Amino acid sequence: MGSVSFYGVYSFQHNILEQDITEKLESAAESQLDKLDRMFYERLNGLDILSASPVFLAQSSSRKQMNRELEKFLSRYSQYNSVSYYDMNRVKLASVGPSKLVGKQHARSEYWPAIYAGRDHIVNVSISESLHTPTIHFVDRVIDNHGKSVGVLVARAQVAELYGLMDGKKDIDPDAAKYKVAILDQDGTILYSNHNKEAILNAVDEDFGLIKEAIPAVRTVSSLTQIHQEAHSAEKEVLMVFAKEQGYRNFKGNGWILK
Repeated sequence: MGSVSFYGVYSFQHNILEQDITEKLESAAESQLDKLDRMFYERLNGLDILSASPVFLAQSSSRKQMNRELEKFLSRYSQYNSVSYYDMNRVKLASVGPSKLVGKQHARSEYWPAIYAGRDHIVNVSISESLHTPTIHFVDRVIDNHGKSVGVLVARAQVAELYGLMDGKKDIDPDAAKYKVAILDQDGTILYSNHNKEAILNAVDEDFGLIKEAIPAVRTVSSLTQIHQEAHSAEKEVLMVFAKEQGYRNFKGNGWILK
């Protein structure tokens, strides 16, 4: 009887502790994703202001004039590696930073399919054609006073920019280094990982099948437990929390998932 009572108390305390951890992680995941969308909104808003410059609206501007505007922008937003301006045929007309290739046409890849599909504001994570590394692209269409698309502005930052924002130590608890964090796109491709950087843009997350099944029933954030078999170790029961991207203001989001 004593053993049964002890097990009952232990089980109750275990469930309370698991519920407390789950609620803390769900709150942190939702908060982190909201911060991410707010940051994306602010970055795109900065590009939107730049897109209203007469230098880009006037198709007669020289490369020197365009570069001067891009240099001013880059001096205000030092987190970017480079910023470029393209015409609607994907030809790079001006660029500041290590991304050169001025006068050359970009492949119809990365963010361009979304531009041609009618999107005005885009956040894209892909291997940069010019930087050759995993890169966050902030993209804004330049539209003249007659509603005609005349060009595209692209600012680039390394995926490493996310590590400072997503370390979570202040938003979760001092033991946050124990937590494995990843951002996935709608197809489960890993866009960010704090524990498997080699997988970024190279792999689909191992839990995406479970997440995909659960996502339709989830409004913003949810959790589940499962058994994980890790290399050279015994099976472990793992708590997984995931949140769906909601967007912020006129930035509608990308459908990304924070795990």
